[in-house]
Amino acid sequence: MIPCRILDWDSEFFRRRIASFTEAPADRESFERALEWCRAERVACVYLRSDVEDLATRRLAEDHGFRLVDLRVTYALELDAATAPAPAAVPSNLRLARKEDVPELRALAAASHTNTRFWSDERFDRKDCAELYAVWIEKSVEGYADVVFVGEHEGRVAGYFTCLRKPGGDGEVGLVAVSPEARGRGLARALTDRAIEWFRESRCARVVVATQGSNVPGRRLYENMGFRSRALELWHHGWL
Repeated sequence: MIPCRILDWDSEFFRRRIASFTEAPADRESFERALEWCRAERVACVYLRSDVEDLATRRLAEDHGFRLVDLRVTYALELDAATAPAPAAVPSNLRLARKEDVPELRALAAASHTNTRFWSDERFDRKDCAELYAVWIEKSVEGYADVVFVGEHEGRVAGYFTCLRKPGGDGEVGLVAVSPEARGRGLARALTDRAIEWFRESRCARVVVATQGSNVPGRRLYENMGFRSRALELWHHGWL
């Protein structure tokens, strides 16, 4: 069985055939067999995610010309209803996203996620990298996310936090951003507080979020709010 699959959405968006390993290959033979399958399928780029301690997969990726493009840090926050704090008053500058916010949200998203693996891989067009996150936040407002909280600064959209409730009962953080002019004013903390409250209200057992290793402010925020590191993984891109 080939441990790869075609990613239809990525392929359509980037206008080239994109695939992903579904699991780390067991050995060199299975790795090369997967690459042969990708070439037969006319794949332009294949993604590979591996555990940071999996040196064998990292060496295989390097030997076959894959590039390390990101460190992925996954955090989890256990939600114990018995020790939940009393709900705080929601700040007046926080609210649910509305359809009319989409243009401002798209602009903020296009400018905010420049430390991601797509931006770090120059083979992806810069305009496409920006548009990827603009589309993501727009679809989140349209229903891809269960809820999107918006933070305002001086009457304008200055931040967002998207929340999803997964089938197994876990909560998942999607996209989070705060505009440069609103940073240092507590907006990121307020958005995160409100999101955690929503996850509690939704009876989630835990909240999971993945972010970039280079996202030091975001990682510090999550850690200060009780999130604990659960996994460290490497993203590799192989161009065929």
